[in-house]
Amino acid sequence: MASGTNHDGSFVAVRPLREPAERPVRILVADDEHLVATELAEQLTRSGYQAVGPAHDCDSAIRMAQELAPDMALLDIRMPGTQDGIGAAGVLMDRLGTPSVMVTAYSDTDTLRRACAAGVCGFVVKPPQADQLRAAIEVGWSRHVRIHRLGQDLATSARRLDERRTIELAKWFMVSSSGMSEPDAMRALQRQARDSRRPMVEIARDILRRQGPSSGADQGESQDPAGA
Repeated sequence: MASGTNHDGSFVAVRPLREPAERPVRILVADDEHLVATELAEQLTRSGYQAVGPAHDCDSAIRMAQELAPDMALLDIRMPGTQDGIGAAGVLMDRLGTPSVMVTAYSDTDTLRRACAAGVCGFVVKPPQADQLRAAIEVGWSRHVRIHRLGQDLATSARRLDERRTIELAKWFMVSSSGMSEPDAMRALQRQARDSRRPMVEIARDILRRQGPSSGADQGESQDPAGA
């Protein structure tokens, strides 16, 4: 299990985030009013979703999300528990990568600001009509998928940049230690990668590890050998 920080900066254990489907299917319902929860579940079913729950307090909502892994959660804001629905939404996003839509009678500026800070991806005012609820879910899910994929793209770019830097460090070490030219050092790296059938960045890391911590392979503190 990986680790990370939640939206208030505290340390949490984080499960690997799932790749979002094209649309949500299983949706957790959490509302402390039984009739409201039942109506929400019925609206979800009529709209083609699978209702999970309901949970009647925030702690139960978090526990059900952990155990049942819904695609999304519908949360009331004013529910009993160690925190309110917005706090629960933050926990679900930070720990499980589960997006939430708030279903509530409260729509003041402060509430909306807190919901956005917690990573809430949708907001609908009680009592929602079926088409309003479905629209909030679909738009919120689309936003969640877009943010997830943007995060993946950023992570991929960062990884490629780090790999390029590692290869450059190894190349310049070979230039400085053996006197070979920069093109020859790059061809040597490529040849070793081809002969060993391993990625070139792994060959570069092996070279830098043999030089010890001063190489910057692990700490990432060395400057560009080219003087950039």
